[in-house]
Amino acid sequence: MPNHFHILCKSKTINDNIKKVIEKEGTRKGIAFLNDEVAINVFYEDQFRRFFISYTNSINKQEKNRHGGLFNAKFKRTLVSTVDDFLYFLHYIHHNPIHHDFALDYSDWDYSTYHVYHDQITAKGLSKSPVLKLFASKTDPSGWTGFVESHEAFRTNFKDFYGR
Repeated sequence: MPNHFHILCKSKTINDNIKKVIEKEGTRKGIAFLNDEVAINVFYEDQFRRFFISYTNSINKQEKNRHGGLFNAKFKRTLVSTVDDFLYFLHYIHHNPIHHDFALDYSDWDYSTYHVYHDQITAKGLSKSPVLKLFASKTDPSGWTGFVESHEAFRTNFKDFYGR
C-alpha cells in the first residue's frame, strides 16, 4: 500500500554460523544479544531499525531534494507462535489492499505474495510449499484450492476476523 506495508517472516534458529555473522557485524544490540544481555526480539527490532534507516538513506540519496525520515511511525511486531496465528496474519496481509480500498480482489494488488501462491510463480527467498501444505487435504494435496477458498472465506467474514 502507498502508506504502509506488512511483512510476515520466519526467523531462523540461531546457530553457531549465525552467531558468527552477528559477531562480525558488531552492532551494540548484536553483541548484547550474544552476551545474553538483551532478548532476541530486541536484536531483531534493532536489525529492522537499521534496515529502515539504510533504506531511507538510499531513497534520500536517490531523490536529490529529499531528506528526513520516510516512515511516520515505529514499526509494530507481533509474535506468531501458532499455525492459527500464522494463517490469520497471512490472510490479513493479503486482504489489506482490499480493506483499504487499493484493490477489489486479492489478485489486483501487484505487490502481494498472494500471486506467488495463487499463480504458482517462483519468488526468490519465498518457500511456498510449507504454506500451501497448511491448506492441503485428501482432495487437494497441493493446497492450492484450500488456499484460494480460505482467502475467499476470510474476505466474506473479514469483519468477524478483524475483531480478533
